[in-house]
Amino acid sequence: GNRPLFYYFAAEEAVPHFGSKEKARDAVDRLRNASRESGTGDPYIVALCFWPDKGAQALREVGFDAIGAYCNPPGVEGRELAYSELTGLNRWFWNACKETGVPVVPPVNAGWDPRPRRALAHVNVKGNWCPNVAPDELATHLAGALRWVEQSPETCEARTLLIYAWNEFDEGGWLCPTLAEGTARLDAIANVLRPAVAPEGQPEVPRR
Repeated sequence: GNRPLFYYFAAEEAVPHFGSKEKARDAVDRLRNASRESGTGDPYIVALCFWPDKGAQALREVGFDAIGAYCNPPGVEGRELAYSELTGLNRWFWNACKETGVPVVPPVNAGWDPRPRRALAHVNVKGNWCPNVAPDELATHLAGALRWVEQSPETCEARTLLIYAWNEFDEGGWLCPTLAEGTARLDAIANVLRPAVAPEGQPEVPRR
């Protein structure tokens, strides 16, 4: 419906942050009203969380429109993971969110490697990491996520997803061009998103 898309990070902390469910809901209502009054429209607010059940609880308590995640950090065992393990975690999260019965905007991890942050004395970063994601692996995962959205119209009412991330270089998730890769990641996902050439008079359809 051409509504502005708004992501609320760490939504499970909304109630503690504002002090009560009532105050948190009032804050979200004031945001909606300000957006409407400005002529922008009623924002579609996605509650970004790390656990589906907590996200669904926040949605019901505060009045968000959908749940999702900024990213899915892959555990704390302290080992290197293959990208297939990270994408498996994404798929688990999508389905676990779907089982809560609330609308979902699924996340797609372009990687995860927070080890550079360990060089900072004030940052205590532990956990697993997934380095060196190949552009074609990312494209394949994105195509699978798009299929999941298409196959879940009631769950994915906004028909969108969130890719982590544009430039989280010190956390290992990025799409931004780099000296090492150039535009390889953007080129790979463009091949997934670019419409195929349709016969004359036919609407263009996304290529998968």
